[in-house]
Amino acid sequence: MKTAHVQDIPFLQDLARRAWEVTYSPILERDQLNYMLGLFYSHEVLAQQITSGEQIYLIDDEGKGFISYQMNYPEVQKCKIHKLYLDPDQKGKGLGTAMIQEVVSRCQKEGMRELLLNVNKYNSAKVFYEKVGFVVKDEVVIDIGRGYIMDDYVMAYKNLTPPL
Repeated sequence: MKTAHVQDIPFLQDLARRAWEVTYSPILERDQLNYMLGLFYSHEVLAQQITSGEQIYLIDDEGKGFISYQMNYPEVQKCKIHKLYLDPDQKGKGLGTAMIQEVVSRCQKEGMRELLLNVNKYNSAKVFYEKVGFVVKDEVVIDIGRGYIMDDYVMAYKNLTPPL
């Protein structure tokens, strides 16, 4: 994995749009999908995330995917995965699992006690997260404006103990 920089923002935006089209078109109305992409993937938002401590990593130079996470979020010794996207053609090849395992390893090295992520209740990725070791911890409904909500599961990695 390599660190994403501001010059990678067009790639991040393009991949997010392609991944969201496949994943969320059956779940969300077109207006909500476009609103959320603008809200979470504008150049300004991504630039702020890249420069403020959110770790965003590209899988490689070939544009296969990216992951972002943040240590000590929302509090000390908690880590949160904010984004995990693969090129739709790359799914099922083990790349998502490898990215998760890399974040798990980094969290363990940093002494994090919990690794969390949110996933839409109707997103089939929930099954993937369960396969790689996450369990549902909570449910949240988040108001994101314009009358839209995010109806998510909060998932926690079930075995984040540091290696001996």
